[in-house]
Amino acid sequence: MNNKRLIAILGIIVLGVSGYYIIGSFGEEELSFQEDVVHAQVSEGEVTELSTEESSDEARVEGVVEEYQLTDAEADIKVAYQVGQEQEVKRIIASQHEYLNNLAGWGKVESINFEQLIDDRDWNQLQQDIKWLYEEGFAPSAILNDMSHASQFHTLALTGDQMSIRYLHRIFHDLDAKINQIDVEQIWNVTDAFGTEQEQTDVQEYLNSSTN
Repeated sequence: MNNKRLIAILGIIVLGVSGYYIIGSFGEEELSFQEDVVHAQVSEGEVTELSTEESSDEARVEGVVEEYQLTDAEADIKVAYQVGQEQEVKRIIASQHEYLNNLAGWGKVESINFEQLIDDRDWNQLQQDIKWLYEEGFAPSAILNDMSHASQFHTLALTGDQMSIRYLHRIFHDLDAKINQIDVEQIWNVTDAFGTEQEQTDVQEYLNSSTN
């Protein structure tokens, strides 16, 4: 009789231990599944974020300023100012040339964090100044094309395009040298107002290839 009780007790213990391992195994599988779901959600979020950034970049490129359509007579004029705005124009050209020197001059363009430019106050002020120069500072003349190009390069730069920063810098460099008559070591000749035909063509071809 005692042997039967002992066997029964041992049977109960064996069943209990087996049940514990079975339940534990299911618990581990459930935990593993939950972890997989979390990782899948993170991965999906990363893809969505990248897609949003790509869409934003495309929208910025599409929002560039259209080039001013000059008449033949206006195109023959290198620079013309709106009434009473010449001194303010010259001040802005000099100020933004200095800013671009500090931002991208002497090889600094290689280390620019383009993501930070989006919310950078000085960078956004540059775009506002270009807009003001285009609409209120300069009168119809060849230099309006340069402001149009500057606006487009400013927009393209936010896609991470280093060459756009270089061209933008060179435009203000050349204009500062010519308009404010400052001494510089080199003229890039990239402006419509003062540049050479070859460099002007290179600028236009670069913009066409980057925005199409």
